[in-house]
Amino acid sequence: MALVRKRWISWIARWGARTFGTLAACVFFLFLLGEGFGPRGWYTLNPFVLTAPDLIVILLRLTACLGLLLAWRWEALGGGIAVVCILIATVLRPWVPGMVLALAVPGVLYLLSGLLRRESHPR
Repeated sequence: MALVRKRWISWIARWGARTFGTLAACVFFLFLLGEGFGPRGWYTLNPFVLTAPDLIVILLRLTACLGLLLAWRWEALGGGIAVVCILIATVLRPWVPGMVLALAVPGVLYLLSGLLRRESHPR
């Protein structure tokens, strides 16, 4: 019975992370496309206008999104990449909690799913 429960929790965590993580990654990619590489201004992604910490945070969040998409195949690796990148980005810019939740929660769910699947498949 415990094995069935672990598989069920793993399935829910995996598909919840896939759904929520893919949605969050798509929204972030749309944000990148919408902001664009404009000339000058407050909301621009032009690397010649942004400060180094801002550019690093954007690249970390982009890497977290790629980790969430990578987690479709390798759950633990992709989830770990997403969680580590978001933790580093949070240290650099702690005042953006929405992005932290949107990208860290699926990463943690992927890690949970990978851990439960590894325990249920003895080698």
